[in-house]
Amino acid sequence: AVREDTTPAQELLRYEGALEEQAAACEGGGGDGGDGGDATSAAPGASCTYKWLADRQSAWNKEAVHRAVSKVATSVDGWEATGFPVRKPRRTWQASGTNATFVIQLDPTEGPIDRLLILYIRSYGRLWENSRLLVTVEGRARGSSDPSSWGKIAEFDLPGVHGSETSVNYLHRADLGDTLLVRGGGVRATFRLVNGTVFQINGLALCRSGEKTEGG
Repeated sequence: AVREDTTPAQELLRYEGALEEQAAACEGGGGDGGDGGDATSAAPGASCTYKWLADRQSAWNKEAVHRAVSKVATSVDGWEATGFPVRKPRRTWQASGTNATFVIQLDPTEGPIDRLLILYIRSYGRLWENSRLLVTVEGRARGSSDPSSWGKIAEFDLPGVHGSETSVNYLHRADLGDTLLVRGGGVRATFRLVNGTVFQINGLALCRSGEKTEGG
């Protein structure tokens, strides 16, 4: 995870390193732009069905961030792409107001998925007070069109505030198990700001980690 204050270049390198470690080698796999780094250290079989990063090689401005999210979003309420490529505040995907919610969906999926990666900001001060994001991930079997067939496979929350008086990128890896390992199923992730009034996401990825699972 990216836990200390860094320069933009260091943020990019650290995030790419973590992404490579868990699910890089995305040649020809989804996302905006190229991998932006050497993927030779990735686990065998690792791949990303969907990914974007708020950086100069992927979603380099707020318009590109908006495109990266909107191409898979089924609903957006209270979130928007904002910021600048170089000067502060930098481009990001930002929630403004409690209960701000967006939903992304890949249905059918184009590749196996067992991990969700989220690069997000923790900051400080009154604006960020009590900030907390709830993430719910659901999946359904290949070929199912029944609206009631979605089942919850992961749920967790992420704090948007910390005790340090600086803004820091954190990387969260959510294990999604084996529900989505068969290509052609569906995955849906809902992001809702349940506390506070602001939250920022700087990257998302849905990937196959390449790690062996039971029976795999």
